[in-house]
Amino acid sequence: MNKTKKKSALKLVKPGARPRSAVKAVRIVVPEILAADKLLSSHECAGLIQVNPSSINKWVKEDRITAFRTPGGHRRIRASDFVSFLTKCGMPIPRALEDVRKSLEPATK
Repeated sequence: MNKTKKKSALKLVKPGARPRSAVKAVRIVVPEILAADKLLSSHECAGLIQVNPSSINKWVKEDRITAFRTPGGHRRIRASDFVSFLTKCGMPIPRALEDVRKSLEPATK
């Protein structure tokens, strides 16, 4: 009789480790303060308001956010256009874009 051990279908994973099939999260580092003319990628915009980058791309396709493409085909969004979109939608403005919001407000005297 040939007794061979069957391999278990379950694999032991170390605590804190993630399986290989898990989606890797992309962490985008954005400076604390951004200028109004700063160009942002869809990933950077998504990181600022904590949504999926596909949501940003969808809003661009729906013409809710003004954007343009680089020669390489990547989307870029001006920080001022992004703040205008957030304001129109009633979404909170991230701290990094607070100066941009202030520069867009009409001067009151």
